[in-house]
Amino acid sequence: MSFRMHGAAFDLPDPIQVKFFRSIQVFESHAFDHILDPYEPWHLVVNNDLLAECNSYRHAPCKKGGRIPVKLLERLYREVVRVLEQALREAAEEPLFARCLVAPAYDGGSGAEEEYRYFLISRIGLSISIEGTTLKTASFEVKYSPEEEYTVSLSELYSDQFEIEKFRATRTKYFDFKYDRWVVQREPEFFSPDNWRTLKNPHLLSDKSVRIGAGKEDRKLVKKPPPAPSSPRWDNTHWHKQLDDALRRISESE
Repeated sequence: MSFRMHGAAFDLPDPIQVKFFRSIQVFESHAFDHILDPYEPWHLVVNNDLLAECNSYRHAPCKKGGRIPVKLLERLYREVVRVLEQALREAAEEPLFARCLVAPAYDGGSGAEEEYRYFLISRIGLSISIEGTTLKTASFEVKYSPEEEYTVSLSELYSDQFEIEKFRATRTKYFDFKYDRWVVQREPEFFSPDNWRTLKNPHLLSDKSVRIGAGKEDRKLVKKPPPAPSSPRWDNTHWHKQLDDALRRISESE
């Protein structure tokens, strides 16, 4: 496939030119993993008919260049980029994003060739990650069952993502299953620290919720079982200590 990937400039907080996925082939793989995943509510932000048409190729034989016809894949890419670009601009303007230095870890030691990784909070509840200058991942962390009725709470999507991104920004090491490697992470920075310290949920005042479909097409939001209480992911004491340490390092460097 020959297709020019979209790029746009953002202040995070320094000006960077973000490329939306490395290639159209990478985007197609991401689409099957997330955008077309029936357990992720992408139909909140992307045209339902377009999603259904692309999803019809999920089990098609993998041909040279991909499974989804090129023109259809390009339509999906442009629609998703529109959603993600708006989400990035909202996060940059709030501001509500974090960045840290990451690198692959070899033999348990520190990795070489560090680059910035950005964690962004979108108002719709999308988890967005940028590595270097390339947007690598955009997904919904709250899953639902496509077989049952559901009502999507935008407030819940947002608050769940907020907790998840706090954990991701403060961990020191994680396993990258896609590339089968450990990655070390250090020097987290938060923009702005006040916005990260206390959740300011934009959906709470209006208590917004979105009911999808009609009749048999209605579905029910089903959250994953919460981790054990001792898990650092949801341990507020663990989180606040890591955030305080990170903010102290930021203050000392100013």
